[in-house]
Amino acid sequence: MIWHGVYRLFPRKVGFRNDYCMTCRAPRRAEQVRTFDVLHLNLVPVLPLGFRRRWVCQECGLRPRQVRLTLRLIAQMVLVASLIEAATFWGSIFFVGLAIAEDVDAFWFLGVICSVVAVALGGYLIFWPPAGPSYEELRQSVPAANDTKCPFCGTPLIDEFFDCHCPDCGAKRL
Repeated sequence: MIWHGVYRLFPRKVGFRNDYCMTCRAPRRAEQVRTFDVLHLNLVPVLPLGFRRRWVCQECGLRPRQVRLTLRLIAQMVLVASLIEAATFWGSIFFVGLAIAEDVDAFWFLGVICSVVAVALGGYLIFWPPAGPSYEELRQSVPAANDTKCPFCGTPLIDEFFDCHCPDCGAKRL
């Protein structure tokens, strides 16, 4: 068994803004965290990936635009699976049908069922629009941050030429 993943080393808060969190379903404060990422195999660091920045919700700790598993997402995954299975069953019937003569009826039945499921889910996904506004629309409804003190260290922010930052910790208001 091979364990793999990414180590996120030396996390540092470098920015903040008001954002809309899709997990919390409310306007929240988001922090921009900079880390040094390293790819690892079997817990041994292998490849340095460099510095990365990511936004994190202060309340739940997840990415603000991360969407939880919804019915529409499940329908998309089942659609892809049913298309793959339908192609497998129909391909078995037309290309290998004579070699498995005793199972042709079962393959026909499963091919028809998978095709019907794919057509039904395709119709559902095409004709029923997603419920609710998108992340971009929700984010535009949130007012911009106008803090005068750094939320991380409490130092007054310095506003220089549209660049508002903290002199102590270096965090920026974005």
